[in-house]
Amino acid sequence: MKHFAKFIATGFYSGYFPWASGTIGSLVGLLIYYPLSKLNNTSYFLFTAFLFFLGIWAASEAEIIFGQKTAER
Repeated sequence: MKHFAKFIATGFYSGYFPWASGTIGSLVGLLIYYPLSKLNNTSYFLFTAFLFFLGIWAASEAEIIFGQKTAER
């Protein structure tokens, strides 16, 4: 499960790309968005909500895996 959380939290490992990792991460986001844009509104909302909560879980796990917590305000 750690590998899956790391995979999700790093944007399908795009965060490890040696150059322009933010740009590659944006492309990953577009690849996720494009098929979702074809869904009806209800399905789009439900899938987006699922991805939102999956991202929260993955980020929480990534804090443990990497041993770092982001700066709190």
